[in-house]
Amino acid sequence: MKRELGIARCGLACCLCSENGSCAGCEQCADKESCENRKCSMEKGLAGCFACTENCRKGLLAKEKPYGFVQFIRQYGREKLLDCLEENEKRGVVYHRQGITGDYDECSSLTELFRLIETGKKE
Repeated sequence: MKRELGIARCGLACCLCSENGSCAGCEQCADKESCENRKCSMEKGLAGCFACTENCRKGLLAKEKPYGFVQFIRQYGREKLLDCLEENEKRGVVYHRQGITGDYDECSSLTELFRLIETGKKE
């Protein structure tokens, strides 16, 4: 885990995405100019969607994993999410398998996703 890359503005875990060499963080992202979440949070002067008071599902927030990560940060904070992701990586929870899906993508609800984040176990 490359913790220094942290969590993207949209909620994706750059710190884990970087493991497969496909992510260098929001400011180095090849899609940064077209990223709706990056653009919106920058226009609002926010560090990311997790700092916004709106509960929208635009851009990457339409997907359950980034939306859930944003909600987790809102409730517990970014450092807690990073701590949990780091611990889960040690437990064998996989952020990406083949392509861009992994264990966190298999959750069917926010409750299930939060449980996986917090315990490393699926329901």
